[in-house]
Formats: sequence, C-alpha cells, structure tokens
Amino acid sequence: HDLPRLSDDEALVVAANPIARGHSYFQAQCSSCHSLAGEIGIGPPLNGVVGRPIASIDGFGYSSALSSRQGAWTKSRLHAFIDHPQEFAPGTTMPSTLSWVNRR
Repeated sequence: HDLPRLSDDEALVVAANPIARGHSYFQAQCSSCHSLAGEIGIGPPLNGVVGRPIASIDGFGYSSALSSRQGAWTKSRLHAFIDHPQEFAPGTTMPSTLSWVNRR
C-alpha cells in the first residue's frame, strides 16, 4: 500500500510535523477499518489504545490469536503488532502493514 501523492504544500507540512505524517498515514492505511472516535468497525477503535488491555473492547469479535494475548498495549507491543502482526499473534486477522515499517 503506497500513500497517495501529496501536493507540494502538503508534503512540506507533513515533513515538518510527525503528527501530521502519522495522521496522513492513518487516514490512508488504517481509517477504513479503525476509528479514533470509539466506533467499532472492521477493526476495533484505536482511541486510548496505549495502556488498554489487549483484545478488550466489548462488542468486537477479536480473533482467538489476539484474544489469547495477555497484558496491555504498550508502545513497543503496538509497534511489534503493526510491524509483524502474524509474528505477534499468529493467526490474527490483522493484515500485514509492511509499508508502515518502511515509513516509521
């Protein structure tokens, strides 16, 4: 998955602002499945994910691979899951996001 081409003005803003870069990536790669406002979609909502127990959103049908993981989401666990979902939770339904690894 490649990010859509940005205009020259957008590229300057994104290059100078890592938050804008993350927002741009989220909109292009993640927002079709995940919400930042608490709504359950194809994937669970991601607002407040750091510190939240893994696979803990009521009403979302997590895979058994992710449901069996213990502990809470930390920054390092999120990076491991996003970078290599099948290594973090073999059998998860989260698709590979290798383009994120190269952009981080």
